[in-house]
Amino acid sequence: MIRSIVATIKVKDGHQQDFEAAAGKLVKAVNEHEAGCLLYTLNKGDDPLTYVFMERYQDDEAVKAHRASDHFKTYGREMGAFMDGAPSVYRAPGRSRLNPVLTSVDRMQLAVPDRRLAADNFTRKLGGQVVREAFSAYLNAQRTIVAVGESEFELWPGRAGTAEGHPGPLGRRPDGRRCLSGHPGSIRC
Repeated sequence: MIRSIVATIKVKDGHQQDFEAAAGKLVKAVNEHEAGCLLYTLNKGDDPLTYVFMERYQDDEAVKAHRASDHFKTYGREMGAFMDGAPSVYRAPGRSRLNPVLTSVDRMQLAVPDRRLAADNFTRKLGGQVVREAFSAYLNAQRTIVAVGESEFELWPGRAGTAEGHPGPLGRRPDGRRCLSGHPGSIRC
């Protein structure tokens, strides 16, 4: 059974770079040494002191191996010095490959620094498939569309996780912040 985990971490103000350096070492070690780990990423939250680890493992044994690894223990202790309290951890109910976690997502648009690398990660780590490359005249940009289960991910050029560097017109939220799709109700808005 596939296991998915989302860990939200608050960091002490002024220690963001220290935390990112330690967490970056952990992400690199996990992705290089844990064959049972299908996805392991660190993401910044909307709050500058919040970080989110997104994790996906092939089974419970892979989760146990991760938690028992020397790199998890070493870098976890290093990160702990910069954390403001214990992480909030959500463990999704187990799903089989025939019933993936992402089936409830119809389509998501993501700004990524390298579309080809992101598409490769979606195919290798999540079992996705590139279904097409297309040019959007609206955003004046080339996009790559990857299917994972019943979901599609549109990968656009830009800084990872943000629409700030995205070429072309962007929508605005009611609070004035920019959003990728131009639709204030979208996930990135």
